[in-house]
Amino acid sequence: MTEECRSDLILAGLKGRTREEVLMELASCLVRAGIVKEEGPLVEALLAREDLGSTGVGDGVAIPHARVAAIEHPVLVVGRSTQGVDFRSLDGKPADLFFLILTPDGKTGEYLQALAQISRLLRRAALREALRRADSAESILKVLKESSEES
Repeated sequence: MTEECRSDLILAGLKGRTREEVLMELASCLVRAGIVKEEGPLVEALLAREDLGSTGVGDGVAIPHARVAAIEHPVLVVGRSTQGVDFRSLDGKPADLFFLILTPDGKTGEYLQALAQISRLLRRAALREALRRADSAESILKVLKESSEES
């Protein structure tokens, strides 16, 4: 999934201080890129998913995800926060790396495959640290591309 990642879908300096603000920033990125028409319904879907259980998986990582009818293929948006955000993570620590995954509604196989790939990738501490050091969308993209080539 990281091989399709684009620099216009990477936010290296998230400003949101709450879970809702971060999700809105990530959704706004998709609107600017022309992938979805509006943020509201997407943020509602993401918050509904969060209500089922936090997507803050620990080690400073959150993987918000949803299945939506408005898209035809899986999409990944990456965000990095310098201050960290309370995402109700499993380890109780703030999240600073966000990987928003959207898949088309009804494509359960693609949904599970995308989640598994990102989860596997982010288990690597060296990758997480390299992403934290990256200071631009382009440098984050480079780290992701190199790590997917190594996988």
